[in-house]
Amino acid sequence: LVGAHVELEREVVLKVLKPSLDPKSSFGRALAFEAAVLGALRHPNIPRLLEFESDERSMWMAVDLCEGFSLRAVLDKGGGLPPVVAVELAR
Repeated sequence: LVGAHVELEREVVLKVLKPSLDPKSSFGRALAFEAAVLGALRHPNIPRLLEFESDERSMWMAVDLCEGFSLRAVLDKGGGLPPVVAVELAR
């Protein structure tokens, strides 16, 4: 979900664990791990973790909104990437 962070006055991406899932499930643990990794990394091509909240009923995080295109859009449009481009994107 893309939304506005009122206090930061900018758009952010919200990643929310589905309400039907327990935060202690494998999906909840994966989201918590992702938040921990994003919180530890600093790189211009990696979105910053802005907030992470978890309790016994819900879990969500807010990260920087990165403008651009998704890899899925590129693959859907052309069916694949030349090896040189794939390596550059992976780097």
